[in-house]
Amino acid sequence: MKWLLAADTKYLTPAFFALSDLYRSQAMNAINGFLDFLSLFVPLFVTAFVLVIVLAFMPNVYATNRDIESKRKMLLYLPVVIVSRVASIRLLVDDILQQRSDRGSGAAAARGSRRGD
Repeated sequence: MKWLLAADTKYLTPAFFALSDLYRSQAMNAINGFLDFLSLFVPLFVTAFVLVIVLAFMPNVYATNRDIESKRKMLLYLPVVIVSRVASIRLLVDDILQQRSDRGSGAAAARGSRRGD
């Protein structure tokens, strides 16, 4: 039985420690590789995302906004008779005027609150 205990301390325990070191080094290599990937991928992705927003998305938003504003301005060229008799156009004009008055009253309230400070 003594030879079994001696074999355990001489052979098995060091073999288990060597094997655990091997597994640990493999796991640490995989973790370090993943962390290296993240340290490169995240900044590149964020930079690319910001560039797409600035160079592609926002110009489309501004162009769409200009298009909508120009179509709203075209309503001013319609004769009053048409605007007053066609219900859908009248509702559209009323909605546009309501939105402008809401924006104007909000801006006036913001200016008034700044003056009172």
